[in-house]
Amino acid sequence: MRSPRASVAEMRSATAALSAPISGLVRVVADADPALRQRVEQTVLVGSKPWVDMQRAWFVVQGFELHADELPCLDEALRASPGPLAAARV
Repeated sequence: MRSPRASVAEMRSATAALSAPISGLVRVVADADPALRQRVEQTVLVGSKPWVDMQRAWFVVQGFELHADELPCLDEALRASPGPLAAARV
């Protein structure tokens, strides 16, 4: 993210580095107290929604989206989605 011209490989590497701790946390709490597990799972889902909505809005022009009318416009989705990890605070 430091360079506006980051390569695909750099973006993939950064994405993997950011998602690894969350994946690890989800695996660790799989056997934890049900309340903690639910809190972590809900936090990940809530934090992922803007990212998923942005990806759906990006590909809506392909015509496969069943609920396109429920999505924000692409400009709005891009502004709302700093990434899947931004809202994930446990």
